[in-house]
Amino acid sequence: MDGHSRRLRKTWFVSTGRLRAGFPAQSPLMDVNGFWDLIEDSARESRNRAERLRVLEDRLVALPAEEMVDFRCQWIAMANRACSYDMWASAWSTLGLPGTNGFEYFVSWLISLGRNAYESVADDPDALIDLPQVRRLLELEQFFFHGHRHTSWSRGGAFRLIRITKTRRDPWAYDEYPEFELMQYAALHAYKKATGRDDLYERAESKGAHSRFPLLPGIETEHPASPHGDDWDFEDEAEFARRLPRTVHARRTAIIPPELMLSFSRRRGNAWRWPGRKYVENDEVPNVSHDKSSE
Repeated sequence: MDGHSRRLRKTWFVSTGRLRAGFPAQSPLMDVNGFWDLIEDSARESRNRAERLRVLEDRLVALPAEEMVDFRCQWIAMANRACSYDMWASAWSTLGLPGTNGFEYFVSWLISLGRNAYESVADDPDALIDLPQVRRLLELEQFFFHGHRHTSWSRGGAFRLIRITKTRRDPWAYDEYPEFELMQYAALHAYKKATGRDDLYERAESKGAHSRFPLLPGIETEHPASPHGDDWDFEDEAEFARRLPRTVHARRTAIIPPELMLSFSRRRGNAWRWPGRKYVENDEVPNVSHDKSSE
């Protein structure tokens, strides 16, 4: 490590308080506190995702290679912990994120939110609906449809016409989207830049850190490549209500425009039939009238 790297590393330890917490500046190991320090400092010291990735990579490059390996091990531990069927169902239902890749990138986004947000939902996927960042995304999506919704009566006044005008494909900007794929590659890029090698993942695996991602459902592998917990049908309404009651309650009671419900169903790949809400796929406008007598 050259003198410049040593100065950068010393500055990082002092700025994050690890010296005050009793961690030796020359320690080759990164514990969970050091991991979250890096994740959260990169958020505080940047204005957008591209800048955040640069900040994180710069912090990692200033560390010894062994500590970058430990960062990768910590990342795998956090991602694996959040990789459950219940979390997948919650993200799929709440944010409309389909497929195995979408779930993997969602978990990266969840980690990027920081320790408090992650810890509040990692072992309690039903709490995802209450996460402030998720509530904000749902508000943005509702505003997107309400803000571009125009109504008018037909020429004879017999029925009302609803016109939806979209100025972009998705209501969320790139920096708001609940997927952050590139975040999980920051350590690899930093490791390659610092060492000239690309064996970071192999070194992490040699320490026993085996990632469940990418998900390979139905394929036998040496180490698990699927979410932990019970595999269940996300479209089984009774099972969904049993496992994720707060999520179901929020979807039943929230004032959600029909266009938003249809948007969710299209992004998931199929319709989600909530009790009291009936809507269809394709191009038909769904009927989302709520029959309170059925509750």
